[in-house]
Amino acid sequence: MTPYHFDNQNKKKSISRTKWVVGIFSTIIAVILIVFVFAPLLKNISRGPAWARNVVVQSTDDTISLLTPKKVLIAKIHELQNQVQVDQANLVSMQDIQNQNVSLRNELSYIAHPVNIITAQVLDVSSESLYNNVIIDEGSLDGIKVGQLVTSQGTVGLGTITSVSSHTATISLFSGPDFSGDVLLKPENITVPALGQGGGSFEIHIPQSISVAKGDTIAFPSNPDISIGVVGSIIFDPRNPFQTVLARTPVNIQQLRFVEVVK
Repeated sequence: MTPYHFDNQNKKKSISRTKWVVGIFSTIIAVILIVFVFAPLLKNISRGPAWARNVVVQSTDDTISLLTPKKVLIAKIHELQNQVQVDQANLVSMQDIQNQNVSLRNELSYIAHPVNIITAQVLDVSSESLYNNVIIDEGSLDGIKVGQLVTSQGTVGLGTITSVSSHTATISLFSGPDFSGDVLLKPENITVPALGQGGGSFEIHIPQSISVAKGDTIAFPSNPDISIGVVGSIIFDPRNPFQTVLARTPVNIQQLRFVEVVK
């Protein structure tokens, strides 16, 4: 074999090896393009016009963001912040509604016989009379009648129904200035006269010989389990044979949400 033929054969082998390498490399590149480029692209295209519209909208938004003046961007930020505050307020409102539901369920559990009560929501606490009247959302059509006892949590006597309409009723509180009657002073279980002073307060004048202390309760003589006040302070003057006992309603009238009307 001549040197020419030998060199020519070596060149052919080198070209063949190069073709194999190029072929393998091209195949690898093609597989990568198909798997990572063309396949996702075909998948997105198969989604139809929605995908193309999203691409166009996103590109447009990006372009507008780059060209939007600083003042406009700041205004948009403020708008988003305001929306966040609105959403937070809505969350608080939802939580408040949830708390009302929990409160209503808890109050119902205090009553041994819920069938004997009508649970009503407080609509308004009169500020003109130092919280001496309360309006509820139940009326004559719901079985509310004048003279019925109204309680809170089933154990606190608030007042009685004094006026009724079809869908609402008014409660006159025992702590109102119109109240005057006998109450049971516990734990001595002594019946004493009490006067409503308004704003959830009571005043009792009793002889100094009667033992009374801060934290004692006053209740109905006919139902000792229903308390209407808690002794807060005692005014004592050695020159006066009577002592003045000041008591308050056990619940905050201004924060009442639900009450029970005893049938």
